[in-house]
Formats: sequence, C-alpha cells, structure tokens
Amino acid sequence: VWSPAPLTDWADLDPDRRVLAAPVGDLRGYPVPDGLTLTPTPDTSRYADAQAAYDAVDADHPHHPHEARLLSAEDLQECIDAGTMFDVHWRGGWAGYAGTLSSPQLGLDAQVVQELLLAPRARAQGLGAALSALLARHLPDPVQVLSGTIHGRNRGALSAAHRAGRHDVGGWWWAPLP
Repeated sequence: VWSPAPLTDWADLDPDRRVLAAPVGDLRGYPVPDGLTLTPTPDTSRYADAQAAYDAVDADHPHHPHEARLLSAEDLQECIDAGTMFDVHWRGGWAGYAGTLSSPQLGLDAQVVQELLLAPRARAQGLGAALSALLARHLPDPVQVLSGTIHGRNRGALSAAHRAGRHDVGGWWWAPLP
C-alpha cells in the first residue's frame, strides 16, 4: 500500500521504502565538512570497494541486505555516462559513491538517487547529511528535485536525509492479507 502517512501513523504495518525529496537548490546550502569532496567517477574500478563497504554494513546489521543493496555495475556505468556519478573522498582517500539519474519520480522532475554510500572508515562521522548537500552542489539543475528511496527501518539513512533537508513524501507499507 502506498501512503503519504508518516512512519509513526501505522505502527501495526510493516514499512517498506520511503521517498525523501527536496529541491536541489534548497539542499545546496547545508554545511559540508572540510575534507569531504566529490569527483566525477571515471570508471567502475572502485566497484569491488563499494561491494566491500556494503558487505561491512551487512555484517554489522543483518537486516540491511533486505533494505538496501549496491547498484549493479551496469547501473553504475549508466550514471557515469550521464555525468552524475561521483566518487566520495574524505581525509585524502576514497570513501564511497554518490550518484543520481535524471528521471521523473512521483510526478516530480527529479534527480533520483542511485547510490549514496559511505565506506566503513567514513561511517558514523556525521557525513551522511553533508553527502546529500555535496551531491546537490554537483547536480546541474537547482530546480530539479533530489529524490530517492530509503527503507523505513533504515533509521540512520532516514535521519541523514532529514538532516540534509529532504522531506518524507510517503512510502509503501506491507499490509497483512485479510
């Protein structure tokens, strides 16, 4: 079932993905810590590093594989070709991916998040919200919406998206059959 209801409204239902969105121009003003940068992703050579980052999160959070997964190598290449995939760098080293594809989502002219990934060394440093702002600064059209889905149980990612200025516009729920 799709609903714009907040996660707290239906405590007896199982949440699935939530859509969080905000105008790109609105997100650009969020502060970004020194040393956190993006550069265009040149190729798929860091894909194994990205998979290792997902594997590390999955090991720490057994529910995570049901909530999120790394985009495919083909989808990564599509984002690279579109010019909207970036390598995240923090404190002098590779620290993840951030990328989008331009596509309507829920009737919005959107840059749809394909990947927002921080490697283990950059996690739990308060960088998640800044990553959305930094990504917004690299996107071409400030009137487009940065939009993406986050599982309703992924509290860390939801919190980072909210702190970055993205708004929960609704999501899917699993309802028991009668």
